[in-house]
This record gives sequence, structure tokens and C-alpha cells, in this order.
Amino acid sequence: MKLDERVRDRAIALINKASQVLATHTPSQSGYGGIPTVAGQEYANWRSQTLAFLTDLLGPDHIYTSDYKENTEDFAYVESVNAGFGILQAVLEDIDQGFIETVRQLIAAELLSDFFEQAEHLLENGYKAPAASLAGAVLENGLRSIAHRNGIQVREKEDLSTLNKKLADKEVYNRLVQRKVQVWTDVRNLADHGKFDEFSEKDVRNLIEGAQSFLADYL
Repeated sequence: MKLDERVRDRAIALINKASQVLATHTPSQSGYGGIPTVAGQEYANWRSQTLAFLTDLLGPDHIYTSDYKENTEDFAYVESVNAGFGILQAVLEDIDQGFIETVRQLIAAELLSDFFEQAEHLLENGYKAPAASLAGAVLENGLRSIAHRNGIQVREKEDLSTLNKKLADKEVYNRLVQRKVQVWTDVRNLADHGKFDEFSEKDVRNLIEGAQSFLADYL
């Protein structure tokens, strides 16, 4: 499952949880208007999870995050849940329309773009082996990040091939994608082992372009 799909699913889960919190509503008795009207533990759990979600997704200073903090406060009232519910619905709508990218995604995409540009520059200047090694290193780091986000435990010394197999085995992506990643892995390994005559500049270009597109989809 891609990151944007997981983000959407999480937003829906929190919206559904808000409905569950609202279902615990008990009207305040006459003269006790300050008494919380939804179950406190359920409210605190939902509020904390939603705040963590918005902060991770958008950052602490985004208007949705700050509005959520301001409008939900720390009190278990129906109005607080309704306010958070509305903000989550707005976030979900923006996700569906492609208006939201995580800050982490934007930073990572910029860094990856820089590394792949360096690899492309090396290739254009005749340094196919360093270009393949650099692109392969970026790909390996990306696979580790994908594994981490999907709760897959990896050891420090695992290489591209084992990472690729683990991700495919867990159905993070299908076997066709696994085979593509393995082709890029083979090019990287040939470069790292000095077998320069066994791969071409075209192979390296395919590695750079393929890995860049792959990481854009799965990171």
C-alpha cells in the first residue's frame, strides 16, 4: 500500500473514531453546564491520535493543525469533537483532490532529486560506475525507509536484494515490481564490484530513472 493510501485510510479511521466518541454523548444535567458531555478517556485518545496525525502529515504550524488544537482544546465536549470532525473531513477532501503532501515527503523528494541529479551528471560526463553506485545507494536507503514505514524489521547489513525480497513478500509491491528493482540492483552490484564491461550507460540510465520513479510512488 502506498503512503498516500495509508494516509487516506488513517484519516477515515479517525473520522469514524470521532463518530464513536460522539456516540458516548450524555447531556449535561441542568445547572452543570461545565461538565464534559462525551466520555473523557475516549475523547483524549481520539484527540491525541488526531493531533499526532495532523502534525506528522502537515507539520505543527499548518492551519489545519493549529485550528484543530485551538478548537478541540482539552475538554470533552460535543462541540470539540464536531470541530475536529470537520477539520478531518476537510483534510480527507484535500487528500482526495491531491492538495496535501507531507512535509516529510516534500523534503525527501527534494533530497532524492538532488542525489539523482548528481548521478545523472556523473553519467553524462562518462562516469557510469559512480553514477550507478550513487543511484543504487539512494535506492537502498529508500527501500529501508519503505520497510520501516511498513513495520518490516531489517538488519543493518541487509543488501538491496534482501530488502527487495522482504518488501515483495509482505506485498508492499508485487512481483513484477520486485523484478524491476532486482534489475536495478544487479546494475548497482556490477558497478560496485568493478565489472564495468557487463553493464552499459543505458543500463545506468534505466537505474536512475526507474529508481527515481519507484521511490516517488512508494516513499
